[in-house]
Amino acid sequence: MNEKRPIVINEIYEAPKPDFMTKQRLSEELCRSTDYIDDLIKRGSLKEEIHFTRAGRTLTFYYPQIKKDLAPKLAEVV
Repeated sequence: MNEKRPIVINEIYEAPKPDFMTKQRLSEELCRSTDYIDDLIKRGSLKEEIHFTRAGRTLTFYYPQIKKDLAPKLAEVV
């Protein structure tokens, strides 16, 4: 029971982000409003079957693709 374990100092654990997100969660990740997400969809910046899927009135967003496609654009806006 006297196992030696290394002590890690100043390491912050960040849980991995889920691949699929709701509009609310995506807006929090992008630090934008849900209206901004709606505008991205209306402008065509987010495309169905590439960036999100639709099941009835529910949208599910694919975060890895959105991050890949929009990260440079979001950096310019900020």
